[in-house]
Amino acid sequence: MTTLHQLKTGEPQDITPEQFFSDICPKILEAQKEPCAKLGGTYGIQLFGERGGAWTLDFPRATVNNGIGDKVDLYLEMDAEDFASMMKGKLDIEAAARAGKIRFNGDARLFGNLAAVLLPAEG
Repeated sequence: MTTLHQLKTGEPQDITPEQFFSDICPKILEAQKEPCAKLGGTYGIQLFGERGGAWTLDFPRATVNNGIGDKVDLYLEMDAEDFASMMKGKLDIEAAARAGKIRFNGDARLFGNLAAVLLPAEG
């Protein structure tokens, strides 16, 4: 099972997508600034449902912005509840994609870049 950023022990389990994209994700991108610059790409993420929202991750700039940018290299959409399950390591991403729970448009090879940067360092 692949996860983008599995919450570590001690992290709050009820983190909202808004908290992830406003607080955690910018710190991850800043800490991974050099790999982000090498990987490149902009990633639009749209989450539907009660705790949903939209954000654009800009890897070359290592930033997160509210809303979907005009030109993104990869657009990803899913339900906010599925996103929360994914962040807890409880969603099989490949099975969810096959079932249509995760939809994307753009360069599918860039999907792996999200995991490469957002996965916690092994250690």
